[in-house]
Amino acid sequence: PMRDVPGLPSAAGREQVREQVWFLLSDQALDQEIEPLEVAFARAQAMSSYTRPEIEAIWRYEVLPAVWINLIQIAGEWSGFDREWLLKRVHRARGRFWNRPHLLGRLLYRIRMRSYGSTD
Repeated sequence: PMRDVPGLPSAAGREQVREQVWFLLSDQALDQEIEPLEVAFARAQAMSSYTRPEIEAIWRYEVLPAVWINLIQIAGEWSGFDREWLLKRVHRARGRFWNRPHLLGRLLYRIRMRSYGSTD
């Protein structure tokens, strides 16, 4: 386990920031007009201490696996995801074997992004 370092956010503080990033990025999967993904990444990076590659990894391997189904539903969620629902889904997605940044994870990401309408 990671120990807290004086002058840096505690583990609980880091998790709270990560949750805020999850909620900000989850808006990209709402059934409404959305900002470009690049803008959402920049906003998430500005509100946190995460680097751009870390923000992209959070989107790919934590948020998108939790909310991608909303992108293909005809009457998907449009007002915002319930906090408890989103936290539960993201934590579950983080623990799945196939949701890792390796070959299979990248393949699944590309499949999800095609349903999202991106050509990443």
